Amino acid sequence: IVDLNNDTTLCKGRGTKLIASSFGGKIENYTYTWTPGNADTSIISVQPNTKTKYKVELTDNCSDKAIDSVEIDVLGPIVISGLKDTTICNGMKVPLIPVVTGGKSSDYNYTWNLGLPAVANQLVNPTGNTKYQVIVRDGCTVLGDTAYAQVDVRGVLRPKIDCNDTFICFNNTASFSVSTTG
Repeated sequence: IVDLNNDTTLCKGRGTKLIASSFGGKIENYTYTWTPGNADTSIISVQPNTKTKYKVELTDNCSDKAIDSVEIDVLGPIVISGLKDTTICNGMKVPLIPVVTGGKSSDYNYTWNLGLPAVANQLVNPTGNTKYQVIVRDGCTVLGDTAYAQVDVRGVLRPKIDCNDTFICFNNTASFSVSTTG
């Protein structure tokens, strides 16, 4: 008889050992055949990139062959989307809401730059052009993901009137120009 681990799920970039527990038959003649892997040992290390079914066949040149299998699912890589560069007016707030997929979602950990709190969503009020960065990890997936959002702030609107001091009479005209910044 041969018995493998239970079906399981791994995070992207992680591996595990598969252990074929065997008993009965003629132990000194045990031959293990793994698919995929083709190793002749009771323990193999695997690191699948996608969902994979592993099968082991045990023979001892005496008894009927014993077979067992295990399926290992692999969570997708962590991917951040949803952060977009934007331009706001001075004094406005803008939400930063990353959309995260893959990995172990119940364990997402958010690390923002600029001293922002370690929560998923932020509401920021920058006073100047600012580049925000968030890194998401889950404590399981080998590589987290990083995303950026550039928030540009328009300056305060400041009108300026250019004209020379001059006296005009009633019903006459004077010229001046108006420009703005911000």
